[in-house]
Amino acid sequence: MARTSRSAASGPDRLACARGRGGDGRALPAEYTRLFDPGTSAPPCPLFGGLHVEPQMTTMEEVLRFYHHFGLAPTGQGGETPDHVTAELEFLHVLAYGEADLEARGEDPRSYQLGRRDFIARHPGRWIPMMRAKLERQRPMAFYAELVALLDRCLAADLAGLEARHGSAAREPHRSIPS
Repeated sequence: MARTSRSAASGPDRLACARGRGGDGRALPAEYTRLFDPGTSAPPCPLFGGLHVEPQMTTMEEVLRFYHHFGLAPTGQGGETPDHVTAELEFLHVLAYGEADLEARGEDPRSYQLGRRDFIARHPGRWIPMMRAKLERQRPMAFYAELVALLDRCLAADLAGLEARHGSAAREPHRSIPS
């Protein structure tokens, strides 16, 4: 079946279309800097969860407790804090991989599923929609608008599936996560 409009395109197809309208390739880095790069002042759309759901130190502490609970410790490479979007998405990847590994061995993956559910609900699933709203107010290039919208939808869909299976997760951070 042929697509008849841009709105009918899937997320990745829309990203490719949006990227294609970025000109000669210099526009995307400049736009990234305008929207996300901390530079000398706070960016309009920070990529750090704690800058959306303050206080940042409390957010980072809870994120670290999640990481430590699953046997992970940030490497410090890249200079990013634990609440940076890339660190949080990498953690979700580790949880999904752990879940798949347990399932492949015939073991119960519930602990990884609950960890993923709780982490999404309290961290990226909580602040990515806030970042998306801030981004929309900045009138970004289509590529970044589509990318953040796709991330927001993926997190929401993953959380909805996990909550359908295991019940609702608390949306507020907890100080009682085991370390």
